[in-house]
Amino acid sequence: MDGLKKEVLKKPYKLLCALALLLCVCKEIPEHCGNYVLIDPNTGRCESEDPIAEGSGTEGPSTHFVTWNTNGGEPLLWEITVNHGDSITAPSMTITKADSGFGGWYIDSDFTTLAVFPITVTEDKTLYAKYMPPPADNTKYTLTISYNSVGGTVTVDGVQYTGPVDVTSGKTVNISAETSQGYRFDGWGLQGGAVISNASANATTVTLSANATVNAKFTEIVESTFTDTRNGGKTYKIVKIGGKWWMGENLNHDTASGDGSWCYGQGGQVFDGKENDTLTSSQIQANCRKYGRLYTWNVANTACPRGWHLPSSAEWQTLVDSAGGSAGKKLRAKSGWNSYDGKTISGNGTDVFGFSALPGGRRMVRSFYDAGGGGYWWTATEGGSGLASDRYMDYNYNDNVGENYNDKLDGYSVRCIADD
Repeated sequence: MDGLKKEVLKKPYKLLCALALLLCVCKEIPEHCGNYVLIDPNTGRCESEDPIAEGSGTEGPSTHFVTWNTNGGEPLLWEITVNHGDSITAPSMTITKADSGFGGWYIDSDFTTLAVFPITVTEDKTLYAKYMPPPADNTKYTLTISYNSVGGTVTVDGVQYTGPVDVTSGKTVNISAETSQGYRFDGWGLQGGAVISNASANATTVTLSANATVNAKFTEIVESTFTDTRNGGKTYKIVKIGGKWWMGENLNHDTASGDGSWCYGQGGQVFDGKENDTLTSSQIQANCRKYGRLYTWNVANTACPRGWHLPSSAEWQTLVDSAGGSAGKKLRAKSGWNSYDGKTISGNGTDVFGFSALPGGRRMVRSFYDAGGGGYWWTATEGGSGLASDRYMDYNYNDNVGENYNDKLDGYSVRCIADD
């Protein structure tokens, strides 16, 4: 808390800000919570300070508020905070209202423009739920679902789809897609008179106002392997996403000099939010096998094997865009992430592309943080004096892939991308 601006935090608000920061998007370890300042002590609203060094001439990412106006529908949805430039998808839960069918999300309260997800957020935004009144009669329409049966199966109201289904106009129908091994689900397509509540979610709803065809998009996952012949050789899983080959694991290459890279916990204490701890040699080596190594930015730029390189921030953004809405959840591994509440609400992802992002934590000033809770990867993009861009994913923040600018001497993971 010492890093917070004194002119912003007057004495009466210090305790309030400490509580408010728990509700803010405080992405840094406790002593770095100074990246956020209390803007409104009545609401607890905080905003991010410029993470770029003064005089660098480059501004860091800001955050925006997204409000879901359910217009009397249930359940009520919380306002969310989104990094500038990140994308959002429609909520996965079904929105219902008595005697009405859900008619989709709109970007204006007059319901003139339907929201097309994913939406890139560059300002505060409110989305409005529209409802369709029940039909005057029991008009029936035909719902047809097309899909590649090799890639998966589809259910309609809990029953496996085998052919066209008659649906009463205005009635909300539950549809769900289940992928086969080696395939991923890339969302729902639509032709005809219908509204899909969340076109990117495996399980969603559709409401018909005319005959309609819904397409479940199953895509084969393209995977292979690559052997790094250095240090006796290590074979990595590689995956093709958005036309680019990425390593499906964090880099685990020990540098020639032994400087500038570490296994998590090597040569320093581990901070778990409660107390510091020193790991045993076997624990440290197990972390390297699981998470790969952590690198300074300078070392990371030369750590990838021949034919591969450290991706730029733009290349990471292409990966995120290719993954689509909720990219963080789609790129996170299916296991290995902490739970939101420490018990039942999993922070694991769906790993639909085989990217298998793991929470390898990070090294800062000879201490280690966040293994199990956060994954941080250097990009090749510099962001100011002594700073560089990194991409991160969290188990308890949201399903996006964020971007920060941090000290080049910090230790972060590396994902290599193949040269063109």
